[in-house]
Amino acid sequence: MKRIVMIICVMNISVLLHAQIRFGVNAAANSSTVKIQDDLFKCHARVGVALGVFTRYDLNTSLAVQGEINYSAEGGKWTRASTKGIIKESLLRIPVLLQYKTAKGLFLEAGPSYNMMLSFKESVDGDPATNEKDNMESGVFGYGLGAGYSFSGPLSGLRANIRFNGDLSPINKVEGGSTKATNHLIRFAFYYDLGKSGGSKK
Repeated sequence: MKRIVMIICVMNISVLLHAQIRFGVNAAANSSTVKIQDDLFKCHARVGVALGVFTRYDLNTSLAVQGEINYSAEGGKWTRASTKGIIKESLLRIPVLLQYKTAKGLFLEAGPSYNMMLSFKESVDGDPATNEKDNMESGVFGYGLGAGYSFSGPLSGLRANIRFNGDLSPINKVEGGSTKATNHLIRFAFYYDLGKSGGSKK
């Protein structure tokens, strides 16, 4: 897994050397849920934030490939009978997305993501949070589906985006009859192009 993450990171950085690559920063608000696959658990969303960088390669006027490296504060809440829990996570999300752009500034996007677990803490019924990272996978693959709008005129270079992210496998180490858990996330983000490698931002 570490080798795969390293390859993705190197690809995201190395593409900056290409003349058609744009790069920039993004900030997002998250609504995340840790879905526990047990009918006795009722899972609820928790609000977090994310910050990151991106590179985007325009294949043509309609298609682009965008790679990102985002730090994301996530988690969720759950109830089971009269017991309540709060989960706080931090992840490094590394998506690679294919974007379809229209002439009116709208775009659609979809692609895979590798989600590296940085921290995982859980508190139950108001008790101090315990570190559960050792019980979690170091990272899992997921996917992203989204849509957005690229502004023009005085706001050229700014883009608004909404994206749904899901996991393809459990985030916890499943042993025997262990209950599976997966992350699900909706993020509302703004992206800003800082420029183009080898040139300035249009």
